[in-house]
Formats: sequence, structure tokens, C-alpha cells
Amino acid sequence: RGTCHLPHGLQTKVRVLAFCPDDEAAEMIAAGADFAGITEPVRRINQGWLGFDRCLASPAIMPQVLKIAKVLGPRKLMPNPKSGTVVQNVKQAIKEVKGGTLLEYRAEGEG
Repeated sequence: RGTCHLPHGLQTKVRVLAFCPDDEAAEMIAAGADFAGITEPVRRINQGWLGFDRCLASPAIMPQVLKIAKVLGPRKLMPNPKSGTVVQNVKQAIKEVKGGTLLEYRAEGEG
């Protein structure tokens, strides 16, 4: 399991959720995120909403994201530092994910 940076990127549409303080949500959406914030996304995810492909978060917001770990974890959507989805500069990570330059891969148990 790991990540790889591609030089030219894949031409895919990725829906990005950026976990950030609610006062920074407008900045993250302007940077390219499809959804941003913490209170509203957490509430919607607890109700069963999963309208995104990738989650990004900063280390400071992770304690609040852990409240929905039971929902995101089994679906392999939980942000973690090893896969490059818990970062200090969330705006830069949004650009990388949207551009398709950050590729995440994972080996499955079947072989």
C-alpha cells in the first residue's frame, strides 16, 4: 500500500472532501475541493452520505474526523498520513488530487 506521484497525471474526475475548520471552507472550495468544512460533512456522513472519492485533512482537524472513523474506515476513505491524505498544506494536496498526479495503490488479500 502506498502512493505515487505521476508526472503528467490521470484525466479522471475525483470528488474531493477537505476536512478543515468551517471558517476556511470557502478557501478550500476556491482551491478546488468539491466539499469542505467539518460540522456539516460529519453530520451528513453520519446520515450515510458518501458523495466523494477522496478525503483530505490537516493534523489539527483529525480528532474531529475520528468521530466518523467507523463509517470511513471500512470504505477505505479515512484520511491517514501514510497515504498522503493528512497533510499540513491542504490546498496544495487538493491541487495534486484534482490534477490526478497523486495515485494511491493497495494490494488486495486475494493476491
